[in-house]
Amino acid sequence: MHPTPDTDSNGVRDDIDNYINGFAKNDTKMANLTQYGRAVQASVEVDANDRIAVTAVKERYLVALSFLYSASGMGQSEINQFTAEIKSLTTDTLIRARHVP
Repeated sequence: MHPTPDTDSNGVRDDIDNYINGFAKNDTKMANLTQYGRAVQASVEVDANDRIAVTAVKERYLVALSFLYSASGMGQSEINQFTAEIKSLTTDTLIRARHVP
């Protein structure tokens, strides 16, 4: 992975923030997309040997995904496009992206 900064300390790398900023059309959508970006980033950084941490990250991911479906105003194809791109950006490859929840 490419080490990239998180200059605004929102838990999402700046390169992913830039993608989200181009995708979001309102504050609610921005919040939902950022929450999802944070959850995916956490899933990459979690210690896979720490079962409690892994469970917490999975729960964060599921909550973030549920908000994409229920509160973002996005349709299924838009959510699919967004989640695939965030996973790809976070993991830097499509192959590795398939292994993120």
